[in-house]
Amino acid sequence: DFEIRTPAAEIVGIWFETDPEISSEETKEIFQGLFRQFEHVVEIPSSQPSFIRLGQRGVVVDGKLVGTCDELTLSIGSASPENLAHLESANTIGLIRINKG
Repeated sequence: DFEIRTPAAEIVGIWFETDPEISSEETKEIFQGLFRQFEHVVEIPSSQPSFIRLGQRGVVVDGKLVGTCDELTLSIGSASPENLAHLESANTIGLIRINKG
């Protein structure tokens, strides 16, 4: 059981842990009636992920600034402390498309 007190229009993300873990499909079923739409459900394995708050960043596509992200938080499943420090201070962070097959 849970309760969300923030108006749905103001919510940009929700993080919650379950024990036992549940799948993204089960999560979608839970939230389907609470929100008109949601874009992403991300399953994070229980391998103690690290969270990094990167703050405001620009969004660049093919070298052109196309927008901004007011608050960017990443969940990193496995990275050394040195890699995390480098990520936090990086001027450029690349995102790649991963094809699942």
